[in-house]
Amino acid sequence: MARNADETAYRDLIGQAPERAPLASSVMLLQHLGAIAKQQGREALQASAAAEAAKLLLAEDWKSPAVWVDNRNYARRLLAWTAGASSNGEVQETLNAAINRNPDLLPSVIEAMGEWGEALSHEGNDPTRIFQRVSKLPDWFPLGLVTDLINRMFPAVSAADEFASERYTDVVERLASQILWIAQGNSNE
Repeated sequence: MARNADETAYRDLIGQAPERAPLASSVMLLQHLGAIAKQQGREALQASAAAEAAKLLLAEDWKSPAVWVDNRNYARRLLAWTAGASSNGEVQETLNAAINRNPDLLPSVIEAMGEWGEALSHEGNDPTRIFQRVSKLPDWFPLGLVTDLINRMFPAVSAADEFASERYTDVVERLASQILWIAQGNSNE
């Protein structure tokens, strides 16, 4: 529809996008609308879609457990885009405020840092398992606060790389172990 829309209809689509939930859906729709506008040489519409996406990202305070649950698989990407629209420091301050206000967000924050991967069969064509791991942490990640909370909330979890952390069957504990490993200056790549 967007490819054939006149400017008024296109602006209506951009204006309606923020009404979608969750946040990831709205932002990705706006990015897609911006990409289509760019392909068509409609720079003003591209800028409008980008501005609306940035507005949504910057308005989110990440204090609600629902925003973490609703955007579970996209939170890391959304936060990275937010840093691109503002700064690493602002995102770190936002996360510090959210986690300090509600430390029970920690498991969701940890899980959001997990990157998805898959191990392939020996033939290289069939996935044998899908998994999450933390290979590295973004500059905006509040590492000090999260490390302190992991040590308090998960005292049985110790630092381990991707393979040694397999001893934890719980995904949050496994990822927390990898975060502690990275916090010690080790590589998990």
